Amino acid sequence: MKFITAILVAAVAAVASAQKIQFNNPTTVTKWTAGKTVFVGWTGNCANSGAAGKNTTVNIVFGDPSAVQFKAILGLIDCTGSLVRADLTVPADIEPGTYSLEAKTSPISYSPAFTILGADGTGPAPSTSASTPAPGTTDAPKSAGTSLTASSAMLAVAGVVAAALTL
Repeated sequence: MKFITAILVAAVAAVASAQKIQFNNPTTVTKWTAGKTVFVGWTGNCANSGAAGKNTTVNIVFGDPSAVQFKAILGLIDCTGSLVRADLTVPADIEPGTYSLEAKTSPISYSPAFTILGADGTGPAPSTSASTPAPGTTDAPKSAGTSLTASSAMLAVAGVVAAALTL
């Protein structure tokens, strides 16, 4: 029984540490406008990254979750301490579309997918391809897949524990 409890605790810890920071802004309903100042919010920290954590690059990425593509640098954040917010400016020349943020922590952290409108407030063109879901949707990028893999592992471990307890 102690062994099963230890496995369950290890699985929960793996899920919690899958990403250094967890974005709470933007969210799936967020709409940013090109050229405007926005705030990026997160929980967690990257204090164990040392000096590099004080200047963590946040990129705007898009595309197939198994191979996200770089679009633009949004800016730098300090995720080493008590700061959990940064005001950054969306590049004025970015095309409207569905994007995700990628924090260059170790492991890399991703935001949910969200929308960036054009500088004039126009939205993205309708997608003609359903085969390339955006990062942060139910299909997460491979490099963020550690959190999904850990979640799946935790569910599997929980199922094993439940089965063992019924024996």
